[in-house]
Amino acid sequence: MRWALRALLNWDPAPLQDTAVRQIHGRRDRIIPARRVEADEIVPGGGHLINLTHAEQVNEFIEKAADMVDVSYAT
Repeated sequence: MRWALRALLNWDPAPLQDTAVRQIHGRRDRIIPARRVEADEIVPGGGHLINLTHAEQVNEFIEKAADMVDVSYAT
């Protein structure tokens, strides 16, 4: 577990071209601390499993992110 978390926190992936990545994160996440991420939104009181504990906020975040997607290229 320690190795996996260290590897995750030090991972420097290649940038995605033409791909928007959005992130929501829990302020009280003890597994991956909020200070270690660049989240678009921080959920106050949210832990590591915010999709279970703060589902309404997560769903609103997903809805807002989906509304920002440009689908004009679709046929």
